[in-house]
Amino acid sequence: ITSAVLKLLVKRPDATDTWCRYLEVAPFTERHVAEVRRLLLSEPLSVYSWQNFHLWRLVSQRRLHCAELTAKAHRLLAEPSSPEAAAASLYLGATGDYADRQAVCRLLRSASRGLPQRCYQIAIQELHNKERSRAYAGIADDDPQAALLTDYLGSLHEPAYVHNPPQVGIVDLPDMMPQ
Repeated sequence: ITSAVLKLLVKRPDATDTWCRYLEVAPFTERHVAEVRRLLLSEPLSVYSWQNFHLWRLVSQRRLHCAELTAKAHRLLAEPSSPEAAAASLYLGATGDYADRQAVCRLLRSASRGLPQRCYQIAIQELHNKERSRAYAGIADDDPQAALLTDYLGSLHEPAYVHNPPQVGIVDLPDMMPQ
């Protein structure tokens, strides 16, 4: 099923959000991991930023770390207000190192409000307290929603970059899939 769903990401990109919900809980083999990497790194038909947003969230949630994905995520940060860059920042936060999070932090104030800025807030959770507090203060003063997210992130006992769904067994799949 997982191999077929991965093929549908190219054939039916309009349903990427649905396919990614399945892929969040599906068992993966090394071939599946390689295919997700290929989709993000070299698939010529993955051209929609919203589609790639979902794929970046997937690799963040699954913590699929590789140097090529990290390099591409940094290249995407050149366009800090795009949805794809926002999700790539989640990937850098979840799987990257301190320097990756600092790169995201430098973009926080220049990102447009809404989704990109929220993703950048989430991506820098593991920065040193002083760095993170300074960055959050710069945006939370002007944006009540940013302030709420800052408070929420501060209340977490450990960083959370994307929602980790509960494990689903093969018996549960018919109930989990969309109609």
